[in-house]
Amino acid sequence: MSIWNRIGDVATSVVKGVGTGLETTGKFVENVGKFGVDLAYGVGGVAKMAYDIGTAPWNSDEDYNGFVKPFKSAWNDSQKNIVRPLASAGGAIMKVPGLQTTLEKINEINQEYIREPAATFNLVQTGMVGGTASFFDPNDWKKAYRAVNESQEIIDPVTAKRKQLVL
Repeated sequence: MSIWNRIGDVATSVVKGVGTGLETTGKFVENVGKFGVDLAYGVGGVAKMAYDIGTAPWNSDEDYNGFVKPFKSAWNDSQKNIVRPLASAGGAIMKVPGLQTTLEKINEINQEYIREPAATFNLVQTGMVGGTASFFDPNDWKKAYRAVNESQEIIDPVTAKRKQLVL
């Protein structure tokens, strides 16, 4: 698909979104309001955590005794509110047109051009495939590359069965 076709698809999506009018605007305002509430909870969670840590020396509760416990207790009490706006923003970012395919392509490039060659080099360099003198043997490099590719299995979260990763 050419870049011009992709730009046309994005423009069509935008026009369709604008064409829905008030319904889209109402949804947008609703989502901005939800994000504002989540952001307020996040700021409140950070403030509460700072307050709990700051007042820990004068707190007689056992959860706040010692040096590490105040941090653990304050984090356990506030973590859901601190993480809340980050989760909302992450969900919104993934709805940007084309971003998910871009991230998938970046992951594919990382897999094919960084991780697999590095793992192959590591297998050959450490002598795991053909011994210490096999650095210049092309067959050992092929064996190492096959071993790296065969070790990439994924587990299906629904069926819990192992599947080979298909690239």
